[in-house]
Amino acid sequence: MRAGAFTLSIVLGVLAAGCGSEPNRSWPIGPSGARVEFELHLSSADGSAVSPITAQATARNLGNAPAFGVNSRGCACDGVEFDILDSDGKSLLLRDPCEPVPVCLCVYMVLNGGATYERPLTFKGERFRVVSMTPPTCVEEPSASGDYVVVARFTYFTDQAMQSRQIIERRAPFHWTGP
Repeated sequence: MRAGAFTLSIVLGVLAAGCGSEPNRSWPIGPSGARVEFELHLSSADGSAVSPITAQATARNLGNAPAFGVNSRGCACDGVEFDILDSDGKSLLLRDPCEPVPVCLCVYMVLNGGATYERPLTFKGERFRVVSMTPPTCVEEPSASGDYVVVARFTYFTDQAMQSRQIIERRAPFHWTGP
């Protein structure tokens, strides 16, 4: 009986010593602010006109504050930009530069803390080439066989005043079999 009472008093003493009115350290609450991870995955390492390549860009905000995605060129205003580079490192024209460019009425995309955003790009081998500037003339042509690289970028700000621009870039190579 005495041993039980003694053990109980020690346990109560230890508990009382650790239970003060103020904590002695802060409670862990995770990262503060926006903390964005960005990934790029390809559907295959080999593509052709009958087996197109789909690139999937994924942005995840692991923080507890929003990130504001913006594009430096064109629509959509979600912060994700794609390029495809040929074997010489030159960017392919994936849309017709002779066509009018749409007016974007958006400002930015909000990626809240804990949220995920995905956007695909499917490459079927079409590319454009400027033939003449006056008058503007462009042609669509198939991509030649060779090695290419998909480049995906996510541009965002960690504040709504857009003072702290961040750019994350990912690259993924693939082989294209053309005509």
